[in-house]
Amino acid sequence: MGREAKEESYVHGSASSWIRMKHSGLYNLRELMNATRGFLESKGYFIMDSEQSESVKSGGKEIAFEWKAVRNVSDYVQFFFQAEIVILREVDVLVEENGHKVRMQQGDIEVRFRTWMNKNYKQTFYGPSKEFLRRTYEKYIIKQQLSSYEGKLNNDGDAFWDLIKKTLGGKTR
Repeated sequence: MGREAKEESYVHGSASSWIRMKHSGLYNLRELMNATRGFLESKGYFIMDSEQSESVKSGGKEIAFEWKAVRNVSDYVQFFFQAEIVILREVDVLVEENGHKVRMQQGDIEVRFRTWMNKNYKQTFYGPSKEFLRRTYEKYIIKQQLSSYEGKLNNDGDAFWDLIKKTLGGKTR
């Protein structure tokens, strides 16, 4: 079976794995959050916050964010972004930048995300008798269109990834 066998088609990561980036050192959390969320909003995604937690430990703050973004591309296809940011040992520091003191954060940050395309999200082809029709429709009628959508989602994911690297200063491990 080809890609038409499943209604979800992962482009970055998978159902059980993520694209990950780790960074230790200075970063600006507000800038990172504004940049990533702004990017998705500019591409037409609707962002849903699913989890946020913060705790203060002796070594610094521990913060976790999780959100999912969805965009209806057509009556048949949706794009999804899911992102998590986990921060350990965060402390606020003042850094001099261009003669001005700027508040930044220092700690260990891990950013992970995955993207996928959900097909038949309106359940146009629903039930065992229509599964054959759905697979035929995807394999023969809209195969090129689905491939084009997958390419667009791949480009969005790559641009998102580049934005994260740029915002973190390109210093990642």
